[in-house]
Amino acid sequence: MVTDAVKQVYEMMLRLNSNITIFGTNYANCGCNRGYTGNPYLYNGCTDVNECLLRYGNDGYCSRSQTCINEPGGADCVADKTVAIMIGVGAGFGVLVLVGGIWYLRKFLKKRRKTQRKRKFFKRNGGLLLEQQLNTREGNVDKTRLFSSKELEKATENFSENRILGQGGQGTVYKGMLVDGKTVAVKKSKAVDEDRLEEFINEVVILSQHIHEESDDYTMIWGVRLRIAVDIAGALSYLHSAASSPIYHRDV
Repeated sequence: MVTDAVKQVYEMMLRLNSNITIFGTNYANCGCNRGYTGNPYLYNGCTDVNECLLRYGNDGYCSRSQTCINEPGGADCVADKTVAIMIGVGAGFGVLVLVGGIWYLRKFLKKRRKTQRKRKFFKRNGGLLLEQQLNTREGNVDKTRLFSSKELEKATENFSENRILGQGGQGTVYKGMLVDGKTVAVKKSKAVDEDRLEEFINEVVILSQHIHEESDDYTMIWGVRLRIAVDIAGALSYLHSAASSPIYHRDV
């Protein structure tokens, strides 16, 4: 009867599992499982083997391009991400440099086109002729100054409507303030008549000779007013008849 009971228990064990494993011990083979080492007959006698510390021939458990990660009963080889990370960082930096270079090149070309356009307009609107006239007339070089469009925009707050002094058929006059505190009038033309450029340049040169510094001590007595009127009449007469290129001023 005892023999039958033992036989039944043995047959049940065979049906359940042919290899009974507890805490890394294979009792069917009477040894530690693969990946474990130690005494299988002791409680917790089998310990995990760190395959990452083992060497097989001249190489380790994993190849040089992989990283070994120890796991219970074995190990896992993971591809090294350092190379991929370096490639990603290098590609990102390259794209950043490319985008920055394109932006800088576009800005440079835009600034260059703007400068060339200003030079073209300066030449077409008589700028070179004006410079020549100022350099050939003695005493005018120090008194007359050419301003850039950027300086005029700053002086008039980008030609603000609050700075408008008057408007006419030829353009708009703005009140400007230079960096040295001087108040000036800036006339912005609506259009440029190329046929009258020489007349315009001559007017600018001649009028620059009659500009004087303002003075608070200037007393406007009757004699002074009369002298101003006479001088203005003489100036108009000079513009209309004595100038090399007659100038007919219609706004007096």
